[in-house]
Amino acid sequence: MPIDSERRWYRYHPLWSEMLQLRLKREHPETVSNLHRRASYWFEAHDFIAEAFSHAIEIEEIERAAGLIEPSAKAIVMQGESRTLLNWLEKLSPTVVNHHPGLEIAQAWAL
Repeated sequence: MPIDSERRWYRYHPLWSEMLQLRLKREHPETVSNLHRRASYWFEAHDFIAEAFSHAIEIEEIERAAGLIEPSAKAIVMQGESRTLLNWLEKLSPTVVNHHPGLEIAQAWAL
């Protein structure tokens, strides 16, 4: 399914995507973490922070996930996306948030 008007970016139908992911986990469980890690770094390098964060959370790289969103946390709130930031912060442990002053401040703004 194309996801842009230039037809450069595509995604699988959600049911097909889910089936492929389940098959990967069943047949090659040892590769799943590595693929999420690689995807996270690729998305970060291409400024897709939400996607990079999502992949880091998926493999429980909580510190990395926090480090991904901290630099843009203020901008996220200023763009009216407080709920998005709060949802992300819920996926981090309170201890991790407390170790990132930028996240604590942005959380206060978002609330």
